[in-house]
Amino acid sequence: IRPSHPQHHSNQPPHHHLPITTLIPEYVWVIPNFFSPTECREWIDVLEDDSTNRWDYTHQRATRYMAHRECFRQAPPQAHATAAQLFRRLRQTCPDALRLIPDNSSCCCGCNPNVRLYKYGPGMSFGPHIDESNTVQIQLTTEDAATTSAAEDIMTETTRTVTATTRYTMLLYLSACQGGATRFELPPNSTTTTRNTTRKTAKNADQDVAFAPQVGALLLHLHGDDCLTHQADPVRGTEAKYVLRTDLVEMA
Repeated sequence: IRPSHPQHHSNQPPHHHLPITTLIPEYVWVIPNFFSPTECREWIDVLEDDSTNRWDYTHQRATRYMAHRECFRQAPPQAHATAAQLFRRLRQTCPDALRLIPDNSSCCCGCNPNVRLYKYGPGMSFGPHIDESNTVQIQLTTEDAATTSAAEDIMTETTRTVTATTRYTMLLYLSACQGGATRFELPPNSTTTTRNTTRKTAKNADQDVAFAPQVGALLLHLHGDDCLTHQADPVRGTEAKYVLRTDLVEMA
């Protein structure tokens, strides 16, 4: 998946199956190498292109209702197309990710077109927070609906606008960096997978799990009522952290 830029084309690499790792059972999962290093580099190059640089600086002080946040952010110019490409890649390379909770009767049917790109420079972070669920409108094709309960409703139409609910946060890491881990507070009686993660005992004796940014890795976690409190640790060193954010959605 290439960024929108005259010098880039939309050709995708050959499809292959990607494994999905459970980080926190029923809450957090990781798909390594969802983007290739070349794709990640191309995204960063376009984002930092002086002729198209559209970064907006965000600095939110912590309040009773809002978490501290400092970063740069922007949206891709063709967000709907990017969301569709991301979902197509996910469906083709890791179909297990469309139904992460085995006893859940719903199946994910697309990605939120509200795609955001974040850049965290040295010292920047995002304090403890949860991600809320939202109702969105997405363009659902017959192909996308083939594995959802909505398939029968749209088989006579090529594309249809449907109402969907965001269910999982998708964090796609375009770069690695020192620090900058995404850190989750563990739910009671939880077990974790320790590969590529760290566990520690916080001051309040609660345990947490931190996933360090890896180039091309896709992290998915439940949000809304089932969201775990999480945060983005401060970036250390001189290299920035680049993240693409969207959501997996289910039929409303």
